[in-house]
Amino acid sequence: MRFILPGFLTGGYVTTWIGGMVLGETIRVLYSFPNDPRWLRMLVAVNGLLSIIHIGQMILETYSLKAFESMIELDVVTPHLGSHILLSRIIITMSQLFYCQRLWIFSNKNIPVTVTSVLLSIFHLAASCLTAQKFIEAKLYTKLFLLTILYLLYSSAIACDILITGALVFFLAKQKSQFLKTQSMIKRIMLLSFQSSFVTTALAVVSVVILGHVDLGALYALTLVGTQLYVLSFLITLNSRTEFAKAWASEGNKSLNFSQQVTFWGNEVKRLPYEGVGVRVDQVVMTDVDAEATNLNIPKFAKVRPRTADKSEPTNDIPLYEYFSKDMNVSTVPLNWNHAV
Repeated sequence: MRFILPGFLTGGYVTTWIGGMVLGETIRVLYSFPNDPRWLRMLVAVNGLLSIIHIGQMILETYSLKAFESMIELDVVTPHLGSHILLSRIIITMSQLFYCQRLWIFSNKNIPVTVTSVLLSIFHLAASCLTAQKFIEAKLYTKLFLLTILYLLYSSAIACDILITGALVFFLAKQKSQFLKTQSMIKRIMLLSFQSSFVTTALAVVSVVILGHVDLGALYALTLVGTQLYVLSFLITLNSRTEFAKAWASEGNKSLNFSQQVTFWGNEVKRLPYEGVGVRVDQVVMTDVDAEATNLNIPKFAKVRPRTADKSEPTNDIPLYEYFSKDMNVSTVPLNWNHAV
Protein backbone atom coordinates (compact mmCIF):
# COMPACT_ATOMS: atom_id res chain seq x y z
CA MET A 1 0.00 0.00 0.00
CA ARG A 2 2.99 2.34 0.14
CA PHE A 3 2.46 3.44 -3.47
CA ILE A 4 -1.15 4.59 -3.06
CA LEU A 5 -0.57 7.90 -1.28
CA PRO A 6 2.38 9.12 -3.42
CA GLY A 7 0.51 8.04 -6.54
CA PHE A 8 -2.57 10.06 -5.72
CA LEU A 9 -0.53 13.07 -4.62
CA THR A 10 1.64 13.13 -7.74
CA GLY A 11 -1.23 12.44 -10.10
CA GLY A 12 -3.41 15.05 -8.44
CA TYR A 13 -0.81 17.81 -8.59
CA VAL A 14 0.13 17.18 -12.22
CA THR A 15 -3.52 16.81 -13.23
CA THR A 16 -4.41 20.14 -11.65
CA TRP A 17 -1.60 21.83 -13.57
CA ILE A 18 -2.67 20.28 -16.88
CA GLY A 19 -6.30 21.07 -16.06
CA GLY A 20 -5.50 24.78 -16.08
CA MET A 21 -4.13 24.41 -19.60
CA VAL A 22 -7.26 22.49 -20.61
CA LEU A 23 -9.49 25.27 -19.30
CA GLY A 24 -7.50 27.90 -21.19
CA GLU A 25 -7.60 25.93 -24.45
CA THR A 26 -11.35 25.34 -24.05
CA ILE A 27 -12.03 29.07 -23.73
CA ARG A 28 -9.75 29.75 -26.69
CA VAL A 29 -11.60 27.32 -28.96
CA LEU A 30 -15.04 28.65 -28.04
CA TYR A 31 -13.90 32.26 -28.46
CA SER A 32 -11.77 31.91 -31.60
CA PHE A 33 -14.12 29.73 -33.65
CA PRO A 34 -17.70 30.96 -33.15
CA ASN A 35 -18.74 29.55 -36.54
CA ASP A 36 -17.90 25.94 -35.68
CA PRO A 37 -20.74 23.43 -36.04
CA ARG A 38 -23.00 23.27 -33.02
CA TRP A 39 -22.11 19.65 -32.28
CA LEU A 40 -18.41 20.51 -32.19
CA ARG A 41 -18.91 23.45 -29.83
CA MET A 42 -21.05 21.26 -27.60
CA LEU A 43 -18.35 18.58 -27.59
CA VAL A 44 -15.73 21.15 -26.58
CA ALA A 45 -17.93 22.56 -23.80
CA VAL A 46 -18.90 19.13 -22.43
CA ASN A 47 -15.30 17.92 -22.51
CA GLY A 48 -14.16 21.03 -20.65
CA LEU A 49 -16.90 20.64 -18.04
CA LEU A 50 -16.11 16.95 -17.49
CA SER A 51 -12.45 17.85 -17.16
CA ILE A 52 -13.25 20.27 -14.33
CA ILE A 53 -15.43 17.66 -12.60
CA HIS A 54 -12.67 15.09 -13.07
CA ILE A 55 -10.19 17.32 -11.26
CA GLY A 56 -12.67 18.36 -8.59
CA GLN A 57 -13.43 14.88 -7.36
CA MET A 58 -12.52 14.18 -3.77
CA ILE A 59 -9.69 11.73 -4.32
CA LEU A 60 -6.99 13.93 -2.84
CA GLU A 61 -9.14 14.83 0.17
CA THR A 62 -10.10 11.24 0.87
CA TYR A 63 -6.66 9.69 0.47
CA SER A 64 -4.35 12.55 1.46
CA LEU A 65 -6.15 14.30 4.33
CA LYS A 66 -8.68 12.03 5.99
CA ALA A 67 -6.56 8.88 5.75
CA PHE A 68 -3.10 10.41 5.77
CA GLU A 69 -1.74 8.33 8.66
CA SER A 70 -4.05 5.32 8.51
CA MET A 71 -2.85 2.44 6.35
CA ILE A 72 -6.12 0.62 7.05
CA GLU A 73 -8.20 3.46 5.62
CA LEU A 74 -5.87 3.69 2.62
CA ASP A 75 -6.93 0.14 1.77
CA VAL A 76 -10.63 1.05 1.71
CA VAL A 77 -12.21 1.46 -1.73
CA THR A 78 -14.74 4.30 -1.73
CA PRO A 79 -17.64 4.17 -4.23
CA HIS A 80 -16.74 7.45 -5.90
CA LEU A 81 -13.53 5.87 -7.22
CA GLY A 82 -15.62 3.68 -9.51
CA SER A 83 -17.45 6.72 -10.85
CA HIS A 84 -14.09 8.44 -11.29
CA ILE A 85 -12.83 5.61 -13.49
CA LEU A 86 -15.98 5.73 -15.59
CA LEU A 87 -15.76 9.52 -15.96
CA SER A 88 -12.12 9.28 -17.04
CA ARG A 89 -12.95 6.76 -19.75
CA ILE A 90 -15.96 8.74 -20.97
CA ILE A 91 -13.65 11.72 -21.54
CA ILE A 92 -11.14 9.54 -23.38
CA THR A 93 -13.85 7.94 -25.53
CA MET A 94 -15.24 11.34 -26.55
CA SER A 95 -11.77 12.44 -27.64
CA GLN A 96 -11.22 9.20 -29.56
CA LEU A 97 -14.54 9.54 -31.38
CA PHE A 98 -13.54 13.03 -32.48
CA TYR A 99 -10.37 11.61 -34.02
CA CYS A 100 -12.48 8.91 -35.66
CA GLN A 101 -14.48 11.68 -37.31
CA ARG A 102 -11.24 13.22 -38.62
CA LEU A 103 -10.18 9.78 -39.87
CA TRP A 104 -13.52 9.46 -41.69
CA ILE A 105 -12.81 12.71 -43.57
CA PHE A 106 -9.11 12.24 -44.29
CA SER A 107 -9.59 8.63 -45.41
CA ASN A 108 -12.19 9.74 -47.96
CA LYS A 109 -14.92 7.95 -45.97
CA ASN A 110 -13.13 4.63 -45.61
CA ILE A 111 -15.76 2.53 -43.85
CA PRO A 112 -13.71 -0.51 -42.62
CA VAL A 113 -10.97 1.52 -40.92
CA THR A 114 -13.33 4.07 -39.39
CA VAL A 115 -15.82 1.49 -38.12
CA THR A 116 -13.00 -0.57 -36.58
CA SER A 117 -11.71 2.50 -34.75
CA VAL A 118 -15.18 3.33 -33.44
CA LEU A 119 -15.75 -0.25 -32.26
CA LEU A 120 -12.42 -0.29 -30.40
CA SER A 121 -13.33 2.96 -28.68
CA ILE A 122 -16.76 1.64 -27.68
CA PHE A 123 -15.21 -1.62 -26.43
CA HIS A 124 -12.83 0.46 -24.32
CA LEU A 125 -15.82 2.29 -22.81
CA ALA A 126 -17.59 -1.01 -22.08
CA ALA A 127 -14.50 -2.34 -20.31
CA SER A 128 -14.40 0.82 -18.21
CA CYS A 129 -18.04 0.28 -17.16
CA LEU A 130 -17.17 -3.23 -15.97
CA THR A 131 -14.11 -1.91 -14.11
CA ALA A 132 -16.16 0.82 -12.42
CA GLN A 133 -18.72 -1.76 -11.31
CA LYS A 134 -15.99 -3.89 -9.70
CA PHE A 135 -14.63 -0.87 -7.83
CA ILE A 136 -18.07 0.14 -6.58
CA GLU A 137 -18.83 -3.38 -5.33
CA ALA A 138 -15.41 -3.95 -3.72
CA LYS A 139 -14.59 -3.01 -0.14
CA LEU A 140 -10.79 -3.30 0.02
CA TYR A 141 -8.00 -2.86 -2.51
CA THR A 142 -6.40 -6.09 -1.36
CA LYS A 143 -9.50 -7.99 -2.48
CA LEU A 144 -9.60 -6.50 -5.96
CA PHE A 145 -8.55 -8.80 -8.79
CA LEU A 146 -8.83 -6.74 -11.97
CA LEU A 147 -5.78 -7.69 -13.98
CA THR A 148 -7.74 -9.20 -16.88
CA ILE A 149 -10.26 -6.35 -17.05
CA LEU A 150 -7.56 -3.68 -16.78
CA TYR A 151 -5.51 -5.37 -19.49
CA LEU A 152 -8.55 -5.26 -21.77
CA LEU A 153 -9.20 -1.64 -20.80
CA TYR A 154 -5.74 -0.32 -21.57
CA SER A 155 -5.13 -2.60 -24.55
CA SER A 156 -8.28 -1.43 -26.32
CA ALA A 157 -7.31 2.21 -25.73
CA ILE A 158 -3.82 1.59 -27.11
CA ALA A 159 -5.15 -0.30 -30.15
CA CYS A 160 -7.63 2.48 -30.93
CA ASP A 161 -4.99 5.23 -30.65
CA ILE A 162 -2.46 3.37 -32.78
CA LEU A 163 -5.04 2.52 -35.44
CA ILE A 164 -6.31 6.10 -35.70
CA THR A 165 -2.83 7.63 -35.82
CA GLY A 166 -1.44 5.08 -38.25
CA ALA A 167 -4.45 5.34 -40.55
CA LEU A 168 -4.31 9.15 -40.57
CA VAL A 169 -0.62 9.16 -41.47
CA PHE A 170 -1.16 6.45 -44.10
CA PHE A 171 -4.04 8.15 -45.89
CA LEU A 172 -2.36 11.55 -45.79
CA ALA A 173 0.89 10.10 -47.17
CA LYS A 174 -1.05 8.62 -50.10
CA GLN A 175 -2.08 12.05 -51.33
CA LYS A 176 0.00 12.86 -54.40
CA SER A 177 0.24 16.54 -55.19
CA GLN A 178 2.72 18.55 -57.26
CA PHE A 179 1.75 21.66 -55.32
CA LEU A 180 4.57 22.30 -52.88
CA LYS A 181 2.36 24.36 -50.62
CA THR A 182 -0.19 21.55 -50.42
CA GLN A 183 2.58 19.04 -49.69
CA SER A 184 3.80 21.25 -46.87
CA MET A 185 0.32 21.40 -45.33
CA ILE A 186 -0.06 17.61 -45.55
CA LYS A 187 3.24 17.14 -43.72
CA ARG A 188 2.11 19.56 -41.02
CA ILE A 189 -1.10 17.59 -40.49
CA MET A 190 0.78 14.29 -40.36
CA LEU A 191 3.16 15.68 -37.74
CA LEU A 192 0.29 17.06 -35.67
CA SER A 193 -1.55 13.72 -35.82
CA PHE A 194 1.51 11.91 -34.52
CA GLN A 195 2.29 14.43 -31.79
CA SER A 196 -1.28 14.59 -30.48
CA SER A 197 -1.43 10.84 -29.81
CA PHE A 198 2.16 9.97 -28.91
CA VAL A 199 2.12 11.02 -25.24
CA THR A 200 -1.29 9.51 -24.45
CA THR A 201 -0.41 6.23 -26.16
CA ALA A 202 2.94 6.11 -24.37
CA LEU A 203 1.23 6.56 -20.99
CA ALA A 204 -1.21 3.76 -21.78
CA VAL A 205 1.67 1.47 -22.76
CA VAL A 206 3.48 2.26 -19.50
CA SER A 207 0.27 1.50 -17.59
CA VAL A 208 0.06 -1.94 -19.19
CA VAL A 209 3.72 -2.63 -18.46
CA ILE A 210 3.50 -1.76 -14.76
CA LEU A 211 0.11 -3.42 -14.31
CA GLY A 212 0.46 -6.22 -11.79
CA HIS A 213 3.94 -5.12 -10.70
CA VAL A 214 3.02 -2.11 -8.56
CA ASP A 215 0.05 -1.13 -6.42
CA LEU A 216 -2.90 0.75 -7.87
CA GLY A 217 -1.74 4.14 -6.59
CA ALA A 218 0.89 4.51 -9.32
CA LEU A 219 -1.66 3.34 -11.89
CA TYR A 220 -4.08 6.02 -10.73
CA ALA A 221 -1.38 8.67 -11.12
CA LEU A 222 -1.01 7.77 -14.80
CA THR A 223 -4.79 7.54 -15.27
CA LEU A 224 -5.37 11.00 -13.81
CA VAL A 225 -2.70 12.58 -16.01
CA GLY A 226 -3.61 10.59 -19.13
CA THR A 227 -7.24 11.66 -19.06
CA GLN A 228 -6.36 15.35 -19.01
CA LEU A 229 -3.78 14.84 -21.76
CA TYR A 230 -6.47 13.35 -24.01
CA VAL A 231 -8.62 16.46 -23.56
CA LEU A 232 -5.62 18.73 -24.08
CA SER A 233 -4.59 17.02 -27.33
CA PHE A 234 -8.18 17.25 -28.58
CA LEU A 235 -8.32 21.00 -27.89
CA ILE A 236 -4.85 21.67 -29.30
CA THR A 237 -5.89 19.93 -32.51
CA LEU A 238 -8.85 22.29 -32.85
CA ASN A 239 -6.81 25.39 -32.01
CA SER A 240 -4.15 24.40 -34.54
CA ARG A 241 -6.50 25.56 -37.31
CA THR A 242 -5.35 29.11 -36.65
CA GLU A 243 -1.72 28.13 -37.21
CA PHE A 244 -2.65 26.24 -40.37
CA ALA A 245 -4.39 29.33 -41.72
CA LYS A 246 -1.33 31.48 -40.99
CA ALA A 247 0.99 28.91 -42.57
CA TRP A 248 -1.18 28.72 -45.69
CA ALA A 249 -1.16 32.50 -46.03
CA SER A 250 2.56 32.95 -45.28
CA GLU A 251 3.54 30.50 -48.00
CA GLY A 252 1.51 32.64 -50.48
CA ASN A 253 1.48 32.21 -54.19
CA LYS A 254 4.85 32.88 -55.80
CA SER A 255 3.23 33.93 -59.05
CA LEU A 256 1.46 36.81 -57.29
CA ASN A 257 4.77 38.05 -55.89
CA PHE A 258 6.33 37.79 -59.33
CA SER A 259 3.49 39.79 -60.85
CA GLN A 260 3.97 42.56 -58.31
CA GLN A 261 7.70 42.69 -59.10
CA VAL A 262 7.00 42.94 -62.85
CA THR A 263 4.56 45.78 -62.29
CA PHE A 264 7.02 47.65 -60.08
CA TRP A 265 9.93 47.42 -62.52
CA GLY A 266 7.63 48.31 -65.39
CA ASN A 267 6.69 51.54 -63.68
CA GLU A 268 10.35 52.30 -62.98
CA VAL A 269 11.28 51.81 -66.66
CA LYS A 270 8.63 54.30 -67.73
CA ARG A 271 10.40 57.03 -65.77
CA LEU A 272 13.72 56.63 -67.64
CA PRO A 273 14.48 59.29 -70.31
CA TYR A 274 14.94 57.40 -73.53
CA GLU A 275 13.95 57.80 -77.19
CA GLY A 276 12.30 55.36 -79.50
CA VAL A 277 9.38 53.01 -79.32
CA GLY A 278 9.29 49.90 -77.18
CA VAL A 279 6.71 47.20 -76.65
CA ARG A 280 6.55 45.11 -73.50
CA VAL A 281 4.17 42.19 -73.03
CA ASP A 282 3.71 40.67 -69.57
CA GLN A 283 1.87 37.43 -69.04
CA VAL A 284 1.39 36.17 -65.50
CA VAL A 285 -0.27 32.80 -64.91
CA MET A 286 -1.90 32.51 -61.49
CA THR A 287 -1.34 28.99 -60.24
CA ASP A 288 -0.87 27.24 -56.95
CA VAL A 289 2.53 25.95 -58.08
CA ASP A 290 5.43 27.48 -56.17
CA ALA A 291 8.38 28.95 -58.01
CA GLU A 292 10.60 26.00 -57.10
CA ALA A 293 8.31 23.66 -59.02
CA THR A 294 9.38 25.18 -62.33
CA ASN A 295 12.80 23.62 -61.86
CA LEU A 296 11.26 20.17 -62.17
CA ASN A 297 11.55 18.69 -65.62
CA ILE A 298 7.97 17.54 -65.68
CA PRO A 299 5.82 18.21 -68.77
CA LYS A 300 2.77 18.81 -66.58
CA PHE A 301 4.18 22.12 -65.46
CA ALA A 302 4.40 23.45 -69.02
CA LYS A 303 0.71 24.38 -69.10
CA VAL A 304 -1.98 24.94 -66.55
CA ARG A 305 -5.35 23.44 -67.26
CA PRO A 306 -8.26 25.87 -67.07
CA ARG A 307 -10.70 25.38 -64.24
CA THR A 308 -13.95 23.79 -65.35
CA ALA A 309 -17.16 22.78 -63.64
CA ASP A 310 -17.01 19.20 -64.90
CA LYS A 311 -17.01 16.79 -61.96
CA SER A 312 -17.68 13.60 -63.88
CA GLU A 313 -14.15 12.30 -63.51
CA PRO A 314 -13.74 10.03 -60.48
CA THR A 315 -11.13 11.03 -57.93
CA ASN A 316 -9.64 9.62 -54.77
CA ASP A 317 -8.27 12.92 -53.57
CA ILE A 318 -9.22 14.13 -50.12
CA PRO A 319 -10.78 17.61 -49.76
CA LEU A 320 -7.92 18.52 -47.47
CA TYR A 321 -7.92 22.28 -47.71
CA GLU A 322 -11.70 22.62 -47.63
CA TYR A 323 -11.79 20.64 -44.37
CA PHE A 324 -9.59 23.18 -42.65
CA SER A 325 -10.70 26.33 -44.46
CA LYS A 326 -14.39 25.91 -43.73
CA ASP A 327 -13.74 26.42 -40.03
CA MET A 328 -11.26 29.28 -40.47
CA ASN A 329 -12.35 32.86 -40.35
CA VAL A 330 -10.20 33.75 -43.37
CA SER A 331 -11.01 34.57 -46.94
CA THR A 332 -9.97 31.65 -49.12
CA VAL A 333 -10.28 30.55 -52.71
CA PRO A 334 -11.32 26.87 -52.89
CA LEU A 335 -9.04 24.67 -54.91
CA ASN A 336 -10.44 22.38 -57.59
CA TRP A 337 -8.95 19.09 -56.49
CA ASN A 338 -10.50 17.20 -59.41
CA HIS A 339 -8.33 19.16 -61.86
CA ALA A 340 -5.20 19.65 -59.79
CA VAL A 341 -2.02 19.44 -61.84
